[in-house]
Amino acid sequence: MRRKHAGYIPIRDQALRTRQSPVPPRATNGMLRLETGLMAFTVSLFAVLAISAALMYRAPNPCATTGDRLTKAAVVSRLFRIQYGFWPTNLDQMVRSGMISATDTNDGWGRPLIYAPYDFTLTRGTVSSHGSDGKPGGAGEAADRQATFW
Repeated sequence: MRRKHAGYIPIRDQALRTRQSPVPPRATNGMLRLETGLMAFTVSLFAVLAISAALMYRAPNPCATTGDRLTKAAVVSRLFRIQYGFWPTNLDQMVRSGMISATDTNDGWGRPLIYAPYDFTLTRGTVSSHGSDGKPGGAGEAADRQATFW
């Protein structure tokens, strides 16, 4: 018979001691370690998305805003004609009809758009802005912008 030495553990007991517990290990707050990892990943992902959105935000460009509003006013003038059977005489008429908002009747610098109603001899109408300086002519941001409708 073999003698048992001090560090001897029977094979059956050794297997029981190394076997994993059927209950998964828990973190200190009662959540599973996997849940804790997923929570940390989710929070990190949210933080990355929030930071990237903040970095991608740019202040609105007044030139682009003016161009968008001029185009919108010209298109709405044509839609007004289709819906009501006559051309609008001013921007307020389109605002009262609910087809355009009052803020869309100002350029990117906050000045009112210049509306020239449809002229039957020219067969067109225009919506324009005098640019950043508010004066006719100019270059760059101060250049006049115009949208034509027919």
